[in-house]
Amino acid sequence: MPLLSEQSLTIEPPPALVFGVDSIKQLPAHVRTLGKSKVFLVTDKGLVKVGIIDQVATILSAANIPAHIFDGVEPNPTTDNIAQGSAALSALGDLDNTVVVAIGGGSAMDAAKGIALHVTNNGPVLDLDYRVDPKQPGLPLIAIPTTSGTGSETNTYGVITNLDTHRKFYVGDGSVQPKVAILDPKLTVGLPPAATAATGMDVLTHAIESLSSRNANPFADGIDLYVIGVVYKWLPKAVADGSDMEARSQMLLAAHTVGVAYRSGTGFGVCHAIGHSVGGRLNTPHGLALSILLPDVLRFNLPACTEKYAQAAFAMGVGDSSKSLLENANAAIDAIQQLAETVGMYKKLHEVGCTPELVPILVQDSLDDVVIYNAPRQPTADQVRDIILAVM
Repeated sequence: MPLLSEQSLTIEPPPALVFGVDSIKQLPAHVRTLGKSKVFLVTDKGLVKVGIIDQVATILSAANIPAHIFDGVEPNPTTDNIAQGSAALSALGDLDNTVVVAIGGGSAMDAAKGIALHVTNNGPVLDLDYRVDPKQPGLPLIAIPTTSGTGSETNTYGVITNLDTHRKFYVGDGSVQPKVAILDPKLTVGLPPAATAATGMDVLTHAIESLSSRNANPFADGIDLYVIGVVYKWLPKAVADGSDMEARSQMLLAAHTVGVAYRSGTGFGVCHAIGHSVGGRLNTPHGLALSILLPDVLRFNLPACTEKYAQAAFAMGVGDSSKSLLENANAAIDAIQQLAETVGMYKKLHEVGCTPELVPILVQDSLDDVVIYNAPRQPTADQVRDIILAVM
């Protein structure tokens, strides 16, 4: 890991955080604080079906703020989702008075960033690559997560599937980092156990990959270790009893805070690189893809991360001060695999449709994903293939 004396660190301000039960009721006030009078809600059909979107629309209506609902976001949002949402928003007109409000999991927030940026720039969605400065800033964005997963409400980019190549890429710009993040644990209560487990394992993967990043820093380390401990304690409770408000609250805030950590420059690593490729090719839920891969990725990283993983063991309460760093590091990996099994997220890739013929494609997709450069060990193609084959 790099010496602190050899690093420079810039912590960008996160969005304004509004956390608490029933905090969704503060949405109209934040719309007005941004100087806007209309809302474009970006979400998915599942949240419409369970009534959450009606609840939010009612709160806005009571404050005389009109809202248009776009519910065309898919679990792994696509370039088409962005184009369709942008067209719907553009057709409404009066963009100067409109704020985009993302309600849902990471997919809704990622898509909303793309829509908010595309509607002011037009052109091919692929031109919104985060490495290219847009001609115009995007519309302002408010994010309301209904899952405890991605922490997407903290950052400036969205992960989108290119339907032509079935690879994921990153759209984004500083202008579409949410201005406000409203975290209301009540909105996560209806999330089914499998989705709760998958998004929770996403949080854990964020924390452990940020902790072990080649760009790790003390600011992020403290948050990452806190989050690892929270997930290990509270995720099984949230999965077992979705109405447990304390478990929901703990997981929701952990998902957000680890987002702040990885925004400090740590980023993700091999698990996310392969997980993105699996999601792009097989449309596998993101958290499930990560859960399948995580223990074997940690074993691959172990020679470079023994001390960090030992710290994780103590954060989870499975560390033993009488044992060596390596023993504690292995205890952490074992505990993480056991957690995935406990919450029903430890599966095999063939169970989500992966075939031997797809393996070389996944390997190349993974190596081409920019997040892999944050990994503490840079894998060869053969090593990526070995990780994938280990979980086939």
